[in-house]
Amino acid sequence: LGKVRGSDAGERLLILFQVTRAINEMTNAQELFERIVALTADVLEGDGSVIMLSQDETTLEHRYILSADDRSDDFHIFANKLALLTFEGNEPLLLSDPKADTTLEKVPSDVKSAMCAPLTHRGQRLGALYIDRREDMPFNSGDLQMLVAIAEQAALALANRRLYDDLIKSAEKIEKQQDALIRSEKLAAMGLLSAGVAHDIKNPLCVISGSLEVFLNRVGPLDEKLRSYIKKAQSAADRIGSTVHGLLGFGRQKSQNLELFDIRELINQAVELSRTTVQGTSGAELATLIASDLHPIVGDRHNVVQVLLNLLINAGEALEAGGTVTITATNEKRQLPAFPDERDCIMITVSDTGPGIPADIQEKVFEPFVTTGKEKGTGLGLWIAHTIIEGMDGTIELTSQVGEGATFEIVLPARPLKDY
Repeated sequence: LGKVRGSDAGERLLILFQVTRAINEMTNAQELFERIVALTADVLEGDGSVIMLSQDETTLEHRYILSADDRSDDFHIFANKLALLTFEGNEPLLLSDPKADTTLEKVPSDVKSAMCAPLTHRGQRLGALYIDRREDMPFNSGDLQMLVAIAEQAALALANRRLYDDLIKSAEKIEKQQDALIRSEKLAAMGLLSAGVAHDIKNPLCVISGSLEVFLNRVGPLDEKLRSYIKKAQSAADRIGSTVHGLLGFGRQKSQNLELFDIRELINQAVELSRTTVQGTSGAELATLIASDLHPIVGDRHNVVQVLLNLLINAGEALEAGGTVTITATNEKRQLPAFPDERDCIMITVSDTGPGIPADIQEKVFEPFVTTGKEKGTGLGLWIAHTIIEGMDGTIELTSQVGEGATFEIVLPARPLKDY
C-alpha cells in the first residue's frame, strides 16, 4: 500500500483510498478486525497495533492485537489505558515521547512513541485504534491525521458490519415469525377439518358401536374367535371416537385426560392392534423388546396408543416386500427441553428395515400435511404424534438413511408414584 513516512499529500491520499477499499472488502467480523490493525501497522510503520471495541459505549473490550511476541505485560496495560483515555475523551492522542508525560505511569521501556484515535460513527462511540513504535522515529502530526482518517474509515466499516448483523438477525426473526404464522394457519385449518370430521363421523360411528354391542348382547353363544374379533372392532371404534374428540384439542400443548399408567400395557395393546395390519401388508415380522422394569408415566392412554399405533402401521406400510418392524422400550437418563436437569425417562423406538425416508422430507416430516411417500397418507399422523408427545413434555425424533430403514425415537419423562 505504501508508507506514510516521507509521502507527500497526494501519495497519502492514495494510500488512504487503498486502505479504505481494503477495509471495505471485508465481510467477516474477525477478518475485518485483523485487516484494520494490520493495515494500520503497515501504513504507519508501527510495531504494535490494537483495536478496542465497545458494545455499550461505556466499556472497552480487547478484540485484536498485532504485535511482536516479546512485548511485555506493561505494553498491554499501557495500550488499554491509552485506548480508554481516547475513548472517554473522544479525541485522538499523540505521544511523541510517552516517558516525558508525567501523567502516565508504567510506560513500557520499548515504547518510543504512540498514537490512539477514537472509532466514532455518527456520534456513536465504537472503540479506539492504538499504534506504537519502538524505534527512535516518533510519530508526527501528519501520522496522527492519517491514523484519524483510517479510524474514521474503520468505524464506518464496523458500523456497517453491525448493521449487517442486525439485518441478518431481523431476517431470522421475520422467518421465525412467518413459520409461526404458517403453523397457526395450518392449526386453524386443522380446527375446521376436525370439526367437519367430528360431525361426519360421529353419527355413523355411534351406529357401528351400538350395532356391535347389540350383536354381542342379543345373539346366542358365539365362537370365542368371533367374539374376540368383535371386541377388537369395538376397541377400534372407541379409538376412532377418541381420535375425533382429540382432534379438537390438538392446538393445546397439554393433554387433558391425564393419568399415571404402566407404558408396557399400552405398548402391548398397540402391538396387538397393529399386528394384523403390519403382518398382512407385506408379510413383515413384528418384533418387541420391552424392558420389564419401565418407569410409570403420566399422559392420556388413548393418545399414547394412537401414537404407537400410527408409527407401527406406518412402519409396516413401508415394508413392501417383507422385512421387520421392531419396537423397543427402555429406561434412560435424558435431558428434555421441558426440564432443567437430566431425569429418568422412557425411551421407545419404532424402527423398520424399509427403504428409509429422503432427507428433504425428514426435515419437515412432523409438519401437518407432509407425507413420507404413501399414496393414501393424509400427512397428519406424524404431526398428531408430535403434538401428543410434546404435550406430555417429551420428544419424538426421526433418524433415517435411504435404503436402510427409519427409526422414530420417543422420549417421555418418568413420573414417580410419590409425585403423582
